[in-house]
Amino acid sequence: MKKSIIKNYRFEANRLIISTSDSIKKVILPLAIEEVKCFEDMLVVLLDYSMDEIFNENVFGISAEGKVLWQIEKIFHAYEHSPFTNIGQKNDLLSAYNVEGYNYFVDLKTGKIVDKEFIK
Repeated sequence: MKKSIIKNYRFEANRLIISTSDSIKKVILPLAIEEVKCFEDMLVVLLDYSMDEIFNENVFGISAEGKVLWQIEKIFHAYEHSPFTNIGQKNDLLSAYNVEGYNYFVDLKTGKIVDKEFIK
């Protein structure tokens, strides 16, 4: 089975629309989307955070077919409210920065954290 390659995507509020050469898929997420990074056959989505609601695992991996592949691993935080605020790429890993000043390095296949660095 060949992998679908993402040709285009767009988002508005908590809706993500993914276009491939084969289909168009719509994904509804629990909060508004803040940022999306495309990694050929998957998207990594950073959800917006609210100071009124604790939701620290606000990073998701979404397949080209519109399936949630993973949600970032739940970890211990020094503060109760410590969502991720920025995402990027470092080599073949996702980098996810949180409000405590740590940059976590995440396996794109599993959503598991493989390393971290304090950068604040």
